[in-house]
Amino acid sequence: NVVEEICEQFRHLIEDGQLCELLYDNGKPKHESAAQKIFYAIAYGYCKQNNLDLSPEANSGRGPVDFKISRGFNAKVLVEIKLTSNKQLEHGFTKQLPAYQEAEGTLTGFYLVIHNGGASEARLEKFTRLVNETPQPAPRVIMVDGIPRPSASRA
Repeated sequence: NVVEEICEQFRHLIEDGQLCELLYDNGKPKHESAAQKIFYAIAYGYCKQNNLDLSPEANSGRGPVDFKISRGFNAKVLVEIKLTSNKQLEHGFTKQLPAYQEAEGTLTGFYLVIHNGGASEARLEKFTRLVNETPQPAPRVIMVDGIPRPSASRA
């Protein structure tokens, strides 16, 4: 539940707290590592408060997952972050995160997808259909609108 709360707080701050501005440099999208750093900054306080271990780039043999959050050996949740501009968006959901989950021995994973204008509407719709048609258990997908919006005084 705490990891879901972290992911939702990340979504809220990117969408409504204008942290999306940190994902761009002069209007050009930054690398996914910018989003990962923002997630780490948000997750750190939650994990400290709840006595959870936060491990960025944890590697159990199938490659490094963006984040592993755990309490003891059995309670593990993985978080993978992808920008919609990433050509591996579908692969990350269908293959990459499930492989990390298998290596870690957990069924619980969150796939944070940040829309940064890097995908067509057709590609986003195709991805949404894939998510909706994937049998459970599957990683939980949280879509985040990372496109900067005008200030309320100009909207």
